[in-house]
Amino acid sequence: MQRNRIAEELETLIRARYPLIYVVTWEEPRLDAILSSIAARRGKKLFVWSISRGLLPFGTPLQSKKIDEATRDPAVALDRVVEHVEPAIFCFKDFHPFMTDPVIVRKLRELAQYLKSTYTTVVLSSPTQRIPMELEKDIAVVEFGLPDANELRDLLERTIEEVSRSTPIKIQMTEEEKERIVQAALGLTLSEAENVFAKTLIKRGGLGAEHLDVIISEKEQIVRKSGLLDYYHSAEKFDDIGGLDLLKDWLRKRQMAFSERAREYGLPTPKGVLLIGVQGCGKSIRGDERVIILKNGQVEFPTIADLYASFEGNEMALTLNPENFRCEFRPIIAVTRHRSEGKLLKVTTVSGRTVVATHDHSFLTLDKQGHITSIPGSSLDTKTFLPVLSLINLPVTFTQVPINFVRNPYNRNPKFTTINELSLNWFSGFLIGAYLSEGIAVERRIEIHNDDILFQQTLLSALRHLGLAGKATERKVTINSVVLCNWLATECGTGAENKRVPSFAYTAPKDFKSGLLCGYFSGDGTFSLSQRNLVDASFTTKSLLLGIGIGLLLANFGIVITVRVRGGSGKYANQKYFVGRLEVSSILPFAELIGLRHSRKQKTLERIVNVIRKKHRFERYRKVPLSIEAINDLARTHHLNARGSKGRKLIANLRSKAHYGALGVTALSNLLAKLPIHGHDGYFQQLQKLLSAGVFWDRVKKIEEVTSEEWVYDITVEGNSNFCLANGLFVHNSLTAKAVASLWKVPLLRLDMSRIFSSLVGASEENLRNALRVAESVAPCILWVDELEKSFAGAQSSALSDAGTTARVLGYFLTWLQEKTAPCFVIATANSIEQLPPELLRKGRLDEIFFVDLPSKRERMEIFAIHLRKRKRDPSRFDLEALAKASQGFSGAEIEQAVISALYDAFSEGRDITTEDILKAIQETVPLSVTMKEQIDALREWASGRARRASSEESEEVPVMPMRRLEL
Repeated sequence: MQRNRIAEELETLIRARYPLIYVVTWEEPRLDAILSSIAARRGKKLFVWSISRGLLPFGTPLQSKKIDEATRDPAVALDRVVEHVEPAIFCFKDFHPFMTDPVIVRKLRELAQYLKSTYTTVVLSSPTQRIPMELEKDIAVVEFGLPDANELRDLLERTIEEVSRSTPIKIQMTEEEKERIVQAALGLTLSEAENVFAKTLIKRGGLGAEHLDVIISEKEQIVRKSGLLDYYHSAEKFDDIGGLDLLKDWLRKRQMAFSERAREYGLPTPKGVLLIGVQGCGKSIRGDERVIILKNGQVEFPTIADLYASFEGNEMALTLNPENFRCEFRPIIAVTRHRSEGKLLKVTTVSGRTVVATHDHSFLTLDKQGHITSIPGSSLDTKTFLPVLSLINLPVTFTQVPINFVRNPYNRNPKFTTINELSLNWFSGFLIGAYLSEGIAVERRIEIHNDDILFQQTLLSALRHLGLAGKATERKVTINSVVLCNWLATECGTGAENKRVPSFAYTAPKDFKSGLLCGYFSGDGTFSLSQRNLVDASFTTKSLLLGIGIGLLLANFGIVITVRVRGGSGKYANQKYFVGRLEVSSILPFAELIGLRHSRKQKTLERIVNVIRKKHRFERYRKVPLSIEAINDLARTHHLNARGSKGRKLIANLRSKAHYGALGVTALSNLLAKLPIHGHDGYFQQLQKLLSAGVFWDRVKKIEEVTSEEWVYDITVEGNSNFCLANGLFVHNSLTAKAVASLWKVPLLRLDMSRIFSSLVGASEENLRNALRVAESVAPCILWVDELEKSFAGAQSSALSDAGTTARVLGYFLTWLQEKTAPCFVIATANSIEQLPPELLRKGRLDEIFFVDLPSKRERMEIFAIHLRKRKRDPSRFDLEALAKASQGFSGAEIEQAVISALYDAFSEGRDITTEDILKAIQETVPLSVTMKEQIDALREWASGRARRASSEESEEVPVMPMRRLEL
């Protein structure tokens, strides 16, 4: 066992009278137990030193007030070691900060010489190794490794026994299930493993193989805390990759390489592969974009950068279900961060939503069949429609909240009354809404400023229902309660710029939300109707979080708002205001479901409702994109083009609307009700779903390039490939390495070498050591290093360019590849063989070098089928052989872009994609194999005989573009 080996090594060093031993470990309790056991066997006393308590005998309780103040000084403590004459072991904990003090270093050197003639040993323990040059020859270093499988197995057995004995929970597990849990816990300290076992028992009420996700989430935290690696959960499968049959077969044979059965059989752990091939995309958004998450039953709006920094693994993201267009929360698997390259795109929609993302980040839109698809940001234009949240049914997790109200009303018989819990109903909602709009917390009271009689009467009535009382004056309502004042200030914030909807409000009952919105709009809402019947129903706030929160609460009632952020004027020129304006078609449900309690505003709202009911109002935002081709197909199928046909006018109406790209929800609903739509009319069945969907389709208004950020971020969501920004806009999530991780069912870690290099001397080497140490700690895993040649470019001339930093980093990486024993499989990719250091290509560091050539004709057919299937198209409807023949010399990425380009062409003409569309896109594309023919030919020549082919089929020669003949 690991513990026995370390214990034997420590005891050997102590018996050999090594004076100074440096133990690198996070696990002080394990070290204490080993040193205590050694001291007992060797008849020695054990003393422990810490900066907080000084030098004390081992076993002195932490509750004891005994502290040796003098020995808290490390120099004095070392002097006490010299004064001690009996055999002993002194353990100095967290001593590394003092290893830069020349006095302490000198004392340790003198102590090392003195202790060689005694039976005393000094052990220095620290989670990091920091040894000054002067002590290198006098000190022995022991790497106190993480617990092995046997130690974790013992801990698991003890946990099961303890839980079964002291709780009603009975845990029954097979040996195979225990091995899976132990394998999942590898990489954790004993303390971390004990904590996560307890966390699983509390969270899931049991401990079994089905609860591995909780244990894995703890390992994800180890990776994220390092800041040097990205952690991926991959859903990609080998079926998503065309061709490469030899590489797939090689990897499948090593699928069980990390199992106990493989070790018993005598198989070594595979080291890794290098994939060299012909050249494809980061999908990320800017870190200050806010997202909607559900955590511990509460809705929050963190920036994606903050979510990355604090991610715990129990968060859920708001997603759009592509099957029924409903909005729902799904578990977040991972939050990742990447360095940004080049400019970013700022996309603004007609309703005012904005997002800043990379050019390659995917956006959701509708295809010609009415299905959700994704396109890169670089392909967006002002005819693209994006989904925006319009309706959500949040789960109810709060019906009351704990609180202490102290009532001291202006009554004849004032009494102090305590209310332990606040019921979340319409009245408590109105109180909070009124505070958010017009309230201030002043020392020991709440003042809600509003001079409307109906508003004040409603507020006083709400207070009475809550067991409170207030005093109304000409301009405000005052509530005297210190506890209420403090509670509202804590939950809702104070000051116009800092107010926010309390987190429990989103998952409160619907009548509470209705009351909150009524109170808020009765105070801060603006309702007006001009002489020309122009409608305005909006709210304005200085607080961005409050604006986002009100918008999400309105979505519970299917009420849509437009979003604007505008600046002030005059002395408020630097102030930003969030303006939310109700879509005209949303005013009717607002009046029916929420209403107002303000005399003047209520009358104006009634006038607005009468105008809307008398006259159809144009829906500017709640639209559904239309396909002219689908409309024409419907007309042909049901013979609606014939003269005298009842549907002819309807079809003509639909065609005219489709020329504008979309039709309002209400108008489309009325038209569809009159059309002869049957089950086989799939497109119009999809439109029926869209009418009751949780989103509306917002057209892109403007696309502009903005300055790049250093980091961009992405979220991976379980089961769905999208997530919602706080402004309501849905975007898409962020291949061979991912497919292998999915096949082998192990974590995928990505090593970004740009994070490794640092300007500080020695920091780059230390960063790489830490990153690889973290990777080993969570093994078995796959370590993915992309574009390896760029990471170590210039290693040969490193001594002249960067004082040898790149060469030293490369040297350590090569040594690790050669000597690593942890089951950490490396997948490295490279595009340019000339830039690869020759040392990397030597056998023993990686198992194989695979050359990924351009796909053959059969593989191109397979790739076309994959990308057509991904976009909800039946590949059998296309002439795949003709496509494969025409795309000779194309890479997989270029084939995908040809399909996407053809989709755009067909979309602009209002019909479905055909083989001819793709052929046209192929003819208009010059592949990289032609543009860089000389380099690719050289790469192929090098790979012949030097690298193993990833595919059994030979790729055709790269086509030569005909030269243009000029007559001069």
